[in-house]
Amino acid sequence: MSTPKKWHIMTAPKRWQLIAAATTALVVGAPALVATAGPDTGERRDAPVWAGSWAAAVTRGNTVGLTNTGLNNQSIRMIVHTTVGGPRLRVRLSNLYGEQAVKVGRATIARPDASTPDDLSDVDAGSVRELAFDGSASAAMNRGAELLSDPLDFPVGEQEDLVVTLYFPVLTGPVTFHGTNRQTTFIGATDLTGSAAGTGFTIRPNCCWMFLSGIDVERRHSPGAVVVLGDSIGDGNGSTVNANKRWPDLLADRLIDARPEVRTPGVLNLSLGGSRLNHEGTEPGTGGFPGYHELGPNALARLNEDVFPQTGVRTVVTHLGINDIWMTGDSAEAIIASLRQINRQVKARGLTSLVATLTPYEGHGNPGVWTPEKEATRQAVNAYLRGSDEFDGVLDFDQVLRDPAQPSRLLPAYDSGDHIHPNDLGNQALADAVPLRLLGLTPSGRRGPRRPDIRFLGRKRHVDVEKLLSGLYSDEGRQNPYPFYAALHELGPIRELPNRPEHSTVSAVAGGYDVLDQLLRDPEWYKQSPPGWEDEEILRTFNSSMMFINPPDHTRMRAVFAKTFTPRRLGELEPVIVRVTDAMLDRMAEAGAGGAELDFVADFAYPIPALVMAEFIGLPEADLPWYRQRVDWIDEFMDVAGKTPERLARANTAAAELRGYYRELIADRRRRPGEDLISGLVEALDGGGVDLTEEELISNLIVLFNASFVTTVYMFSNGLPLLLAHPEVVAALPGDDELTRGCVDEVLRMEAPVHFLARAAPRDTVLHGVPVAKDENVLMLIAAANRDPARFPGPDRFDPRRGGPPSLAFGVGLHFCLGSAVSRLEGRLALPRLFARFPKLQVTEKPVYSGSLFLRGIDTMSVTTGG
Repeated sequence: MSTPKKWHIMTAPKRWQLIAAATTALVVGAPALVATAGPDTGERRDAPVWAGSWAAAVTRGNTVGLTNTGLNNQSIRMIVHTTVGGPRLRVRLSNLYGEQAVKVGRATIARPDASTPDDLSDVDAGSVRELAFDGSASAAMNRGAELLSDPLDFPVGEQEDLVVTLYFPVLTGPVTFHGTNRQTTFIGATDLTGSAAGTGFTIRPNCCWMFLSGIDVERRHSPGAVVVLGDSIGDGNGSTVNANKRWPDLLADRLIDARPEVRTPGVLNLSLGGSRLNHEGTEPGTGGFPGYHELGPNALARLNEDVFPQTGVRTVVTHLGINDIWMTGDSAEAIIASLRQINRQVKARGLTSLVATLTPYEGHGNPGVWTPEKEATRQAVNAYLRGSDEFDGVLDFDQVLRDPAQPSRLLPAYDSGDHIHPNDLGNQALADAVPLRLLGLTPSGRRGPRRPDIRFLGRKRHVDVEKLLSGLYSDEGRQNPYPFYAALHELGPIRELPNRPEHSTVSAVAGGYDVLDQLLRDPEWYKQSPPGWEDEEILRTFNSSMMFINPPDHTRMRAVFAKTFTPRRLGELEPVIVRVTDAMLDRMAEAGAGGAELDFVADFAYPIPALVMAEFIGLPEADLPWYRQRVDWIDEFMDVAGKTPERLARANTAAAELRGYYRELIADRRRRPGEDLISGLVEALDGGGVDLTEEELISNLIVLFNASFVTTVYMFSNGLPLLLAHPEVVAALPGDDELTRGCVDEVLRMEAPVHFLARAAPRDTVLHGVPVAKDENVLMLIAAANRDPARFPGPDRFDPRRGGPPSLAFGVGLHFCLGSAVSRLEGRLALPRLFARFPKLQVTEKPVYSGSLFLRGIDTMSVTTGG
């Protein structure tokens, strides 16, 4: 039965998939490790145990229609999606809400027929196995009772679809069912349990698991199960039918990716559309809301009916309360009281208790469903949860899904269309926002290196930031800083910084996207030279360029150079980029003939941006090796831990020599002007057409070339391993400009060349609870912000169609890099040509990184072209 359209009841999510912008759960509270639960079985420690792999919350059938009259000499075929696997299984049936005993005539389990993917009613004939109940093919379920099948040798895989077919020879009466399952169910006359073909199933509603409540698997070891106690947001309403995109299912995906061994916990989704904390499903609400049986009992009753009986439950995630607000107009106090009671009961059984904030819903339903008063209630509940230390953890689902511009509404990219339920992208965002540490796991296995060890004491997360930074600055951290960034993310968007020689004027370190975006856009936060170093040649050069200077001089300088990066000038660069790229590919083909190894950086990533920028600015190609050495000296000095006297001396030498070099070039262009940037600027300078001095021109040329050239080199070199790890993307790049643009953006997000920047406070201020004194600096971790799970769901996943907010790879606001347009253009034009020419390109040895945390990138990387 479908819900009356005017109510749009919260019913159902499923698994939820893939990307978009603005996401993460701010975790409040101690990440308790999974606790033990349930009675002692007396089994040996190494004996197999039963674990929940799939479950559904059940309720009474509707008062009209098939679920009210029941099944009579009919079979029903239902598809379920497991979370964890094992060599044996058992199936649980339920007649909890029946009005009479129900006879099960026969039951089978099978796998879908992979040869007929368009007809989900077909099963693999060779996989059909009969279920038994105390050795018998048939059994009776008493009224209000559950029926557990005998264990069956039937290997179950992780995240596998299984097909359960039940035959009821006589009238069942009102069914016990789960109403909104986002999955097609098949009903047909007579006993069809042994039929592989689905042609006999003539009734095919997109709803309802009837009498089926769970599947357990036998496992050698099990950390138990995570149970989600939710409403239709957890039940999948708004997600794609038959696609398993509920957020609990996608959370199971993450757990399996993080811990592919046998100790992965199952995820049991006991969400029920329309469920309320304080009201029965049949209880009418405000504004004439009638109530329905299918909405089930109140949540406290559901604890005993749905949650605690589950096999091996260890962690309970509660996400309820929004229906109490919009359906019934409950107060914040009433909702909070029930959430606290659930928490007490969960903890009383030794289980881990997590709670999620209530998500936005303005625009849903008829007038009166959302009101400013109801919104105030939602905000009050969320404020309490965020500040509470009662729960083992708080998942800020509100922050994940809300539109920053309209916090009472869902982010449009996540809205399924009814303004209350997330779509597949939103479901993925919620799943990605659950810190696995709260479930007792540390990401590992297929997710890459483990994060640095963090000590959790009481509710607050006390971390030795000094130790984390020391690790970040170590050889290990320089080779792979991302586990350290991930650990810092779990502490919040910004943290106070311990005193270190490397940053004597830095009082905080920030890796949160929103914090960095705020500081970079605020013109009052300024760039500050290290004390006592203002007269050093390298600092004089930087501090007289638009990239490092503050308004009003920044505005004056940027106005001059902005005219050189117009669409017309970029269009003129396209044939230059294509010509240079093709020439480099020809060289690679010749040098790589016969399977010979090449250095991708020396043969592609370096020469293309170097030659393009040289031609654009007006540098002789023969000067580039000499020029690059000076660039390297400057970059070494810019490293956060690199300001040693020796590096300072080399950087000063580089700045002085480059200044002299440009003076000679400028003098040459005055005598022999060309079509390059320097010639044009010199002509404008001498004619009074630009508000710029010659020394300022030189400073800006040095910084412009450095910023546009080195970052592009690293965009190419850092991006190659990412792209080659996704051959389907590489194969599609030639001819797909939109995909190429997405790849360039995603490479810059995941492997941003610039990792660190700093900004000084214009006055005493507090950022997200962290005090920053006037003229003190905040160390901004650009690469960490680009992997902030609050803004980038699944931040470690490469997804060129991600969308969402722009990365901070080239900055934002006043100091947004003008040369970024050239870098992106080079990537967009060169990468498809590279893979079209060398579709079998392979990396043959482990890449060697620069070792810098200011400009981090691959300096050497051996490849073969496959030619």
